[in-house]
Amino acid sequence: MNNSTKTNKGMTILELLITIAIIAILSAVTINYFKGQIVEVSLNSTAKTFISDINTARQRAIAGDRGMDWGIRAISTTNNSGTWEMFATSSLDLEVEPFVSETNILPSGLSWNDPSVGSKEILFKAILGSAPSTKFVLGFGTKKIEINISENGEVKATRL
Repeated sequence: MNNSTKTNKGMTILELLITIAIIAILSAVTINYFKGQIVEVSLNSTAKTFISDINTARQRAIAGDRGMDWGIRAISTTNNSGTWEMFATSSLDLEVEPFVSETNILPSGLSWNDPSVGSKEILFKAILGSAPSTKFVLGFGTKKIEINISENGEVKATRL
């Protein structure tokens, strides 16, 4: 038996370092991909809920719920957070107090790009369901969804 033909059954330190580097790179890419997917899901889900609330407010106005006008108000704060609320108010009976029916908080990281600070609302008239056309923009970094409401109440979401 020849001693010069030994078989090496282990890995060299260089092979081990290369393997660890490849695993680290693949892990970083995968983590960034999933972070992006989480943002997409959160943005889409929030936009769908917001649109549903817009449609609900319009339906309540058309149904004449409490004889009031119904609307949605998007509220943005300076610390890049925000909420929206469904509210009712009366333009006919001054004795009826306006009230907020429901408030939703934007998930962490999402914010209103329009309105960027302050509030913006759409108010549907009782029985008619009409409102001036309005636009809201919801975003996370460079990912944005523009939500347009036409005068006849049609809602359209567009990715920017």
